[in-house]
Amino acid sequence: MAYSRHGTLLAALALILAACGPGDQGAEMTRVLSPPVAATTPDPTIAPAAGAELSSGDADLLARTELSAVLAAAQEIFAARGTFDADLETVAASTGIDVAALVDAASSDGVVYDAHGLRLTLHRRSASGRWFCVDVTEGGKDYGFGDSFQSAFDACTDGVMVDGWEDTYSATGPDDSAIKTTLAALVDALAAGNGRAARSTFALTASCSVTDLEEVWPAGLALIEPGEFELRTLAVSGERATADVSLGAFTDERWPLVKVGGEWRNDADPCRLVGPVAAEAMDLMAPELLEQGLLAVKGAFVARSNFGFSAAAVAELDGELVLVPGDEVTFGVLSYQGRHGEGLLITRGRPGRFLCAVESLSAPTVYGEGASIDEVDTPGACRSKPS
Repeated sequence: MAYSRHGTLLAALALILAACGPGDQGAEMTRVLSPPVAATTPDPTIAPAAGAELSSGDADLLARTELSAVLAAAQEIFAARGTFDADLETVAASTGIDVAALVDAASSDGVVYDAHGLRLTLHRRSASGRWFCVDVTEGGKDYGFGDSFQSAFDACTDGVMVDGWEDTYSATGPDDSAIKTTLAALVDALAAGNGRAARSTFALTASCSVTDLEEVWPAGLALIEPGEFELRTLAVSGERATADVSLGAFTDERWPLVKVGGEWRNDADPCRLVGPVAAEAMDLMAPELLEQGLLAVKGAFVARSNFGFSAAAVAELDGELVLVPGDEVTFGVLSYQGRHGEGLLITRGRPGRFLCAVESLSAPTVYGEGASIDEVDTPGACRSKPS
């Protein structure tokens, strides 16, 4: 009876998925398909010291090293025979690496060798829990990885040729999971406008203190929405890592991290990172606040037929507005001063940008802008600095 690769594969998949348990079947997997990267050659010297456990990254490197060694042996077999078919003992003897059949993949701690004439598929499970795979056909070699056997197999047999393993991300790897937790904490802080919480996710060596960060990023100012974050790939090398992320208005996609005292932290200056994004957000929101204040001023004018009312009268018409004396104006608050024929509102955008508006009986609303409060603190000064 003819050999059926499809039937054997289905049987093997059933055994492997059952052995891995339900938690592996839905695990997260990331793979960049284009453009391909040059094939990587893992360091063959990677090996655990006596009694020591490999890190997640080194375990993955060891698994890929063994796959590469078995692949090289298989190519020698093909060159000599014109086929990848060979007994597993022959392959194992030429490499010194444990080699298993596909049906034994779930229980074997070695490279799975699945040959069918001109086609070869190799699988290896890392101690980190990741699976790596190489599929060799007449069209070339396709590399893949995933958090389960099925996801790795799909990646290396999907018809999209990828020449080499790329940066991997596993939701279950210990370092990867810790990094994801750190990034998630930063995302929560950015979405909540919590500078103190955000600062705690950065390395302490950064010169930007919590106070420094709060000066460029006012408390309560949300810089992203929770759904604006995506972790695409993650490369861990010892105590340093690089995440490829999409994070709302933040344009830096390559996100550096460092391991400090056993914990992963963002490796950047938070003031320089957050400052420009916060400044842009403040400049967008300040004009909106000014318009909201003008509506309340106009309401107070209608009730009195003049602008000589107090700041408290403006605040009474809109409970969301915070009114302060002119020398206390900062982002998110307003200052009002009025006399019979005209009234002045002031607020601040980013540091060094003050916005003002003059309402009067004799002219339409006039808007102005200055670099300091002194440049816009009277109706005449505001008119002289049009925006």
